[in-house]
Order: sequence, then structure tokens, then C-alpha cells
Amino acid sequence: MNRDGIRWLVLVGLVVLGTGSGVAQAAPAVTGDTRVDELLSKMTLAEKIALIHGTQDNPAVYQGQAGYPAGVQRLGIPGLRLVAVIAVA
Repeated sequence: MNRDGIRWLVLVGLVVLGTGSGVAQAAPAVTGDTRVDELLSKMTLAEKIALIHGTQDNPAVYQGQAGYPAGVQRLGIPGLRLVAVIAVA
């Protein structure tokens, strides 16, 4: 996972902890990045949870990934394919 992907997961996790309803709501400025704070405020609780929980990928395009947060298509947030790397000595 690249640095931006990790950043998104951490930031969404922080915001999910502070919200309690299923509708989009104004989020506090927790990131210091205006664009990220604006996107988070437009997301519903279900969308935030899906980003940190992940979903089942479509079997037709499954690539053996360790996880798959699908993203939020309506806000232009892409999905991420997470890969587990195992080092063999």
C-alpha cells in the first residue's frame, strides 16, 4: 500500500470514531488538509466504515489481495488492493 492509501485509512478511522449517524455531516478539521476534511464531511458513516473495514471484491477481477476497501465512487475516492508481503529467509 502506498503512503496516500495508509493516510486515507488512518484519517477515515479518526473521523469514524467521532461520528454517530448514517448521514453525511460536517466533520471537524482533523487533518489540516482542506480537501480531505471536505471529502470526509461529505461521506456517510457507512461509507467511512466501508473504507476501513473493506469489502468483498468482485470474483471476476479478484487478484488474491489481502484486503479491498472499495472506495467511494460518488466522491472520486478510488478503491485500494492491499497486498500482504511475506519475507522468506
